[in-house]
Amino acid sequence: MPLYFFDTHNGSDPRIDRVGRELRDDDAARLAGLDTLPDVARDTISECFKRRPARRCGHH
Repeated sequence: MPLYFFDTHNGSDPRIDRVGRELRDDDAARLAGLDTLPDVARDTISECFKRRPARRCGHH
């Protein structure tokens, strides 16, 4: 099975996937990436609130 890597970047903190995941094809990789998005968003928002007041979070 092909090995897929899911690197992410939230604007200031790149996270490199050094392990990867074995998935059957590109469609399975797309779905796996989509499944990961809520976790990425949750982590990014949590970090944003730690650094800035709520009214200033987001990309400017």
